[in-house]
Amino acid sequence: MKAKLKDERIVKQSNEICARLYPLIIILTIIQVIFKYFLLTQNITDYILEINAILGSSGYLFIRTYVTGIPLFKHSDKCIHEIQNRYIMHSFYICFIIYVFGEFILMFAFDKLILSSTYVLVWIIPACIYTFKIVKNGLFVWGSKKAEVAGVKSFKVRVAIGSIFYGVVMEWKVLFKNNSFHPIGLVLVIIMAIVWGILFYFIMKSIRNKSERHSNNELMEMEQENKNNM
Repeated sequence: MKAKLKDERIVKQSNEICARLYPLIIILTIIQVIFKYFLLTQNITDYILEINAILGSSGYLFIRTYVTGIPLFKHSDKCIHEIQNRYIMHSFYICFIIYVFGEFILMFAFDKLILSSTYVLVWIIPACIYTFKIVKNGLFVWGSKKAEVAGVKSFKVRVAIGSIFYGVVMEWKVLFKNNSFHPIGLVLVIIMAIVWGILFYFIMKSIRNKSERHSNNELMEMEQENKNNM
């Protein structure tokens, strides 16, 4: 019962946090567009990420609400409100993913470092707010014991893959210098991957442990409140 309460609480509150961050990422996009237009470039092709993010996320939201018949704006019904949060959360993720991966593509595939750097604050500010809120509200947890076992294993795999990817990206120019492979670059990739992987793993573990403590406190308060209402 406790695990079920935790799982439901995590999903609902996480969706609500993301839903509230969607207007923020749109506002940051508009600010970034104005900044880029007046200070960097007026070429329409340099705004492809913003166009895709806004049209993609808003288009998804309008179509999804129209097809399902769910009102777009706030509703007094709790169940409808939760569905709205889930749809808006999806729109937020559309924007977030477009900016993160788009920035990476611009930086490494097209060598547009300055242009790609304009997207950092657009996604990192919502990401920081989201991280702060889920930790504070005790949402950065595994949920059930079964989910924890699978989650720990999956997390280690993702950290390993991410570490290797990070090492390759950071030392790419050394690894393939002058269009030829250099073994010393492979050593640097491994060192970079190990350092980043260990650091990231223990930071995330510390954050998750802190969130677990907040979560347990929240559940204890909920259980106590339920007992008092009985």
